[in-house]
Amino acid sequence: MASERTVLKALHELFPVGKNETDVPYMSWPAPGRATAVDCSLERYANPPLLPFDVFAIASHLLELSGAYHHIVPKLDGPDGSGTVSFLSLDHRKGAKRRLEISPRSINTCRAIAAIWREDITGSKTEEIETNLHNRIVKLRGLTRRWTLLFGKFGNAAIFAKTDEQESPPKWWALAHQLLMIADEAAVGVGFESLDEVKMLWFERHAQSLIFDKLSFDDVEIDDDYFEASQYYRTSLSVADHNIVCVQPKGRTTPVGCTMRSLSHHLALLPPQGVARADWYPPQPDAILTDEEELNMLLIPLPFWIPDRAFKGVSTKSTPTHNWGFFHVEQTWLARGCDPIGHTALLASLTNFILDLTLKAKKSHHARDIDAIVLPELALDFKTYNSLVPVLKQNLTKLEFFIAGLSDDVGGRKGNFVAVTTFKKTLDPQEVYWNTSVREKHHRWKLNRSQLESYGLTGALNPKYEWWEDLDLLSRRVDFTAFRKRSVLAAMICEDLARVDPCQELLRSIGPNLIIALLMDAPQLPTRWPARYATILAEDPGSSVLTLTSKALMNRQHIVGSPLSASAKDRVIALWRDDHHGAPIQIACPDHCQGVWLKLWSARVTDGALDGREDIHGKTWIYGKHEALEIEKAVAKYPEILTVPSRI
Repeated sequence: MASERTVLKALHELFPVGKNETDVPYMSWPAPGRATAVDCSLERYANPPLLPFDVFAIASHLLELSGAYHHIVPKLDGPDGSGTVSFLSLDHRKGAKRRLEISPRSINTCRAIAAIWREDITGSKTEEIETNLHNRIVKLRGLTRRWTLLFGKFGNAAIFAKTDEQESPPKWWALAHQLLMIADEAAVGVGFESLDEVKMLWFERHAQSLIFDKLSFDDVEIDDDYFEASQYYRTSLSVADHNIVCVQPKGRTTPVGCTMRSLSHHLALLPPQGVARADWYPPQPDAILTDEEELNMLLIPLPFWIPDRAFKGVSTKSTPTHNWGFFHVEQTWLARGCDPIGHTALLASLTNFILDLTLKAKKSHHARDIDAIVLPELALDFKTYNSLVPVLKQNLTKLEFFIAGLSDDVGGRKGNFVAVTTFKKTLDPQEVYWNTSVREKHHRWKLNRSQLESYGLTGALNPKYEWWEDLDLLSRRVDFTAFRKRSVLAAMICEDLARVDPCQELLRSIGPNLIIALLMDAPQLPTRWPARYATILAEDPGSSVLTLTSKALMNRQHIVGSPLSASAKDRVIALWRDDHHGAPIQIACPDHCQGVWLKLWSARVTDGALDGREDIHGKTWIYGKHEALEIEKAVAKYPEILTVPSRI
């Protein structure tokens, strides 16, 4: 029979130590003048971690394993407003006693402790910093006392034990939850300051240095790792075993349901790194704007046409009951970019095309500027994308981020990827600094007979087979990119939006303010699958969702396939869904137009947690307006980008 899993065992599992006497499970606060351990076996764990991310990791882990989190409710006033009755009296409710009620006083106490933790610890010498740490921990008695009680007095308590519903909850539940609140409140704003800003919290700077140290130790190319480590938080802010839990910053707190992700505002508890990994990219230095400023996006539905020969069967297999095969998509619209001369011409054409659309948005529709450019799934390859990045920023000085679907990654591996680039603001437009993340798709696209007929692809792929996209699924990762003051975005690729595993847990736990899904799909009608899944994410975690597809398959439907929309002019390339509008908003780019300007506004929202805490600084992005953009004599100017065969 397996030994019982206890509170203390969970701590040892999450923060293991090696055989050497000098090994430590985490960086801890110094002892506040006396030993705080209940017995000598706790020596290495006697004092709480120095970083709130580690305290959050163990407190959240315990609350999740025990199921304590779903017993947590805020303590509310009685019917007479006296505050003497909690929620509804048990006599009236005839409910269970196993409820962990959180009072406003407990919340305020934890916030006061967190405020002390947040105060900067500075010093020019090691001795001075150590003195400051000793002085600070004396003020943090509330933290050390709760830590000692939880892992000393209640260390041998079983994490999960069946109890009668009329029994009061285990006393350690309240201690674990208070430690979670303290750590979560200490981490307000974590992840939303650029990494070389002095405004960053002292323990956030420290966590980043630990990430760099680990990369330098594990990897050979230390110089390259330093550049990468300085750009993002890899896997987790906590040193807790990443094979058990990970911790990253957070955007929105889900307003519905009763889950662990409903219990924190500023830190997210994530699954083990082997299930799925979240990398967090803070904003670029000097690029931080307030969320209140409008966000102007340029949506370009590239490619505009795709011939059936672009769909290539790779291999097939038949059994008595099933026929299936693999296919890949050739980017025929980028064909002339394969040689140096052709690439230069393609880059110039794409640049001018984008700049013409930008000019049209500003002159004809009075757009303030273009802050973001988004292209759909498989629109570009990495070489073209990477070449466009500096050119676009030099010409569009206000550009904050650029997103596009790619057919390969930085190393040249073929597949289906999404790239997100954020820019640093500089006074000289010729000085361009940026950071790019590229991650791969998590699920293969499957083409069945119905889709092949709808898109007119039966001449290229045998409809007796079910065709799967030929992808290697090597990494299950979602990149989260912070922008503005309190906003974070995540870019998804087609099926990733619809499949629950593995990325949905990351999305719902971190709660990005903005999700952008890149597709190669039919019209984005409210009756179709993207609208359904966008609505789900708009409710939980409260994200605003933009789905964007190219015109390629829509044009094929109207010319050689089975159109879903009523008219050839009805090219609904995008769908917008936020938590302020009751229904998705269709964004059309008619036949004669080449792009769309989309204007968004941010709105302040108050996010509530399960325990009654509120975050009044929450942000959501809501729809403003959109206008389709038409370049004069566009087909004549950009024939290789825009030429579409006539209807057969």
